[in-house]
Amino acid sequence: MYRDEKATASNGDIATAIDALSDANCHLINLSLGGSERSEIEQDAITAAIEAGVLLIAASGNAGGAIDYPAAYPGVVAVTALGLSGAFPSNSIEALAVPSSADRFVGSLFEAAFNNNGAHIACTGPGVGIISTVPGAAQGDPTYAAMSGTSMACPAVCAALATLLSADAAYLKMPGDTTRAQYAWNVLLRSLRRLGLSNTYEGYGLATASAT
Repeated sequence: MYRDEKATASNGDIATAIDALSDANCHLINLSLGGSERSEIEQDAITAAIEAGVLLIAASGNAGGAIDYPAAYPGVVAVTALGLSGAFPSNSIEALAVPSSADRFVGSLFEAAFNNNGAHIACTGPGVGIISTVPGAAQGDPTYAAMSGTSMACPAVCAALATLLSADAAYLKMPGDTTRAQYAWNVLLRSLRRLGLSNTYEGYGLATASAT
């Protein structure tokens, strides 16, 4: 989700959630949310989480502009969305994510037209036409739909990294401090695969669950 005037989560709510997850010894936090305004309380919570060994992975935003917060804060992994041509009908809403600029394509892969981009982008992940759960007609009854956005790419990156870290004996023994967060970032960095797009689009590459 993205914060706007209709959203129910304030910067204080988000900061409180980050604090709670950090206190619970969460190692990775997925932040599929964002907004254009910097927040001191939010940034303080992120800094404290990193100092407690947490790596935060955030959606870059879907407005085709500058990277949103919290993805734009120092130390946060900013993620863009990647699409695959031919993976959805040409008359579907997903087709709106296909860019018109050739430099956003590499083969059949493309960086989504809606991506917020910039020098702070760390990596990219699948985020166009992703099948996800959505609220069902009955309370607590989920159904499924295709969704697109950097908020879809972000958890894919987080899950790929979690897969690698869960099998890393050295990481699992590390204390909860900045060295653990830095180690997690290094593992993510080694797992990324360059696609040949601009760094402002793909960062260091596509997230995978394969370390090299």
